[in-house]
Amino acid sequence: MIKLDLSDEDIINGDETAIYFFPDMKRSLTIKGERRTMIQNVDPAGSRATFHFAVDATGRFRKTSAIFKGEPNATLAKKARGPKSPYPKNVSVYFNRRAWMNGELMATVLRDDVYVNLHQYLSVHD
Repeated sequence: MIKLDLSDEDIINGDETAIYFFPDMKRSLTIKGERRTMIQNVDPAGSRATFHFAVDATGRFRKTSAIFKGEPNATLAKKARGPKSPYPKNVSVYFNRRAWMNGELMATVLRDDVYVNLHQYLSVHD
């Protein structure tokens, strides 16, 4: 059994959730007598972001992580993390091909945003 001397700030509960910012439209509204508008199918990942929220045992929220669809090193991703980022300072912004959390990204989020004191307890290798 491993015993760790953890403080309440080091006990974390977190979860991730997808948030859709465009409705799944199958039809459109038109004025009577007008032609109908064609609805194109949209890739659901393009209209979704994944968010990771975490709170410690004191009730303090940790940095929120937002994951959008896109290439991690593209211009949009660099702008999102730059000094003129349109995102709040308490939100870390990440990009990947599907706007989903994966193992590599979860490790980054935990290391950089959630368990900032993790190095005190474990030997972590990049």
